[in-house]
Amino acid sequence: MEKVIIMRILKNSFLVILVLLIVMGLTGCESANNSEDLKQKVIQEIEYLDSSLINILNKLNNITLENYTVTSKKIITQEEKKTNQSGEQGTGSDENSTQEDSEKSDTSVNIIEMVPNTILVTNREDVDWDSIKNEIELINSSWSVIALDFYNLIQDNTDILAFGDEINNCVISIKNENKEESLINMARLYNYIPKFLELISAQNSTQNIKQIKSKVIDAYVLVGREEWNSVISKLEKAESNFQNLINDIEYNRNNQNKVNKAYVIFKDLQSSIINQDKELFYMKYKNLIECLNMK
Repeated sequence: MEKVIIMRILKNSFLVILVLLIVMGLTGCESANNSEDLKQKVIQEIEYLDSSLINILNKLNNITLENYTVTSKKIITQEEKKTNQSGEQGTGSDENSTQEDSEKSDTSVNIIEMVPNTILVTNREDVDWDSIKNEIELINSSWSVIALDFYNLIQDNTDILAFGDEINNCVISIKNENKEESLINMARLYNYIPKFLELISAQNSTQNIKQIKSKVIDAYVLVGREEWNSVISKLEKAESNFQNLINDIEYNRNNQNKVNKAYVIFKDLQSSIINQDKELFYMKYKNLIECLNMK
C-alpha cells in the first residue's frame, strides 16, 4: 500500500515538473518573440532617426538627395472681355446703334514645374531655418517615445541619456540659427546611430553601412571648415568599414552590385579631396549617400 502511495506521489510530482517545464518553455518562447519584435521595432526607429538627421545635415547646406523638386508657381494673365452697349445715332432718330467696349481683367493660373536640384548653382548661405526648426522639433518629440523602447532593449543607458543631451544642443544651435554649430552638433548626434546598432547586436552589414555614413558625415562637416587633412583621416576610417562590408560574404551574396557601386563612388569621393573644392566634394558626397541609402 505504501509502495502504491509513493508511486502515485512520484507520478504526480513528475507531472507537476513536466507542466512547469512546458509553461517555462512557452514563456521563454513568448519572451524571445517579444524581444525580437522589440529589436525590429528599434531598428526601424533607428532608420527613422538616420533619415531625419541626414536630411537636416543636408538642408544646412541646401543639399537635397532628390534630383528634382516639384514647385507651384502662380502666373497672372490679363483677359480681354468685349461688351456691347446700345446708343442713339443722330438727333431725333429712333434708330439704335451697337457700340463695342473692351475691358481687361486679371486672372491667375497655377503652373507646376520640375526644378532641378543642382549642387553648383545652390546658395549655401540661404538656409531654410523654418523647415529645419520644424524637423528638429519632430525628432525631439519622437525621441521621448523611441527612448522608452531603447531602455527596454539596451542594458546600458549611458548612450541613451547622452543622445538626449545632444538633441538639446542641436535644438539650441538651430534655434540660434548658428550654421557651423548646428552642423557639428548634428554630426555628433548621428555618431550615436552605429553605437545603438552595436548595442542591440544588429547585423554586421547594417552596422558597417552606418559606420561608413557616420565617418563620411564627419568629413562633410569638416569640409565646410576646410580642414582637409582631417577630412582625409575620416575617409580613411570609413574605408576600413567599407573593407568589412566587402568581406561580408553573406551580405554580398544579394548585394554585391550595390557594394561595388558604393565603393567606386567612395573612391571617387576620396580622389576629389586633392582639389580641396567644397562644391566638388558635395557632389560626390550626395552620390555616395544616395547609393548607401538604397535598399
